[in-house]
Amino acid sequence: MVFYIVILFYYFVSIFNICYYYFSIMKAASKQYIERISVIMKKRRIALDMKQSEAAEKAGISLGTLRKFEQSGEISLERFFKLCRIYQMDSHIMAAIENRDWWALEEIKKAESKRTVR
Repeated sequence: MVFYIVILFYYFVSIFNICYYYFSIMKAASKQYIERISVIMKKRRIALDMKQSEAAEKAGISLGTLRKFEQSGEISLERFFKLCRIYQMDSHIMAAIENRDWWALEEIKKAESKRTVR
């Protein structure tokens, strides 16, 4: 009986370690994307000859929020899109999101059927 408990415990520990490793990789990948986005957004601001204070004011966000975003990538989605609008990137981002060329045909059919997922 103890043998089976030890085996079961080992099995659950192994599953936990696999899940932890997987989510660690996903978190690291997300962080890399966020950092890349914030760098690109900063470059766009500079290309438009905007100071941080000017960009923040035009976007209707605080200067601290913009600084934090450019340094760490942390920003709400709403504020991110406010920046995209003043950086003239909003239509490009929406076009990329709405582009379904890379979707599988079956995925498009499911999305168009207006079914809910439960």
